[in-house]
Amino acid sequence: MSLNKRVKEVRNHLKYSQKEFASKLGLTQAGVSWMEQAGKNISDQNIRLMCSLFNINEDWLRNGNGEMFSENDDSIFNTFAQKYNLSPAEQEAARYCLQLTSEQRQEVLNHIVGLADAIKSAQVIAPDFTHHAKLESNNSENDDIENDEEFKQRMDILKQEYRAEKREKTSEESTFSRKTKGKRA
Repeated sequence: MSLNKRVKEVRNHLKYSQKEFASKLGLTQAGVSWMEQAGKNISDQNIRLMCSLFNINEDWLRNGNGEMFSENDDSIFNTFAQKYNLSPAEQEAARYCLQLTSEQRQEVLNHIVGLADAIKSAQVIAPDFTHHAKLESNNSENDDIENDEEFKQRMDILKQEYRAEKREKTSEESTFSRKTKGKRA
């Protein structure tokens, strides 16, 4: 099989159209089409770029020797990052998680679930708050949230509930304190 056919095989294996593959390589669709045509020369720069971006074994691509993909951890990760179009920040987050032990990853997941539960319970207090926030962010005419009456009313309700809970807690502590003093006497 020729180098040109192996380039096409890589693209098909990765399930990219010529246009998508070209975009990943910084080329035009016509450039990829040209590289896939029998007998056309492909620059060393494009060969190295394909190998780097898609974790391709350069010896396989140039000569047909070995396996299509390289097998080291970095190249596997790079293929994963490329396939899922991970941003640099997402790649660092993924690398960080992969370096954790299984137990540490479980702890992180437990914290995330706890955070999700906290958010859900907050939505029980003000169920439309997140929906309202989305509407506000989409409303370019009214960027000043302080002028929104519905928002003010919800905040007032939340403040009243918070103050009532605080008074109730203070009252309970005060009752407990009086009972404790009475037992000491």
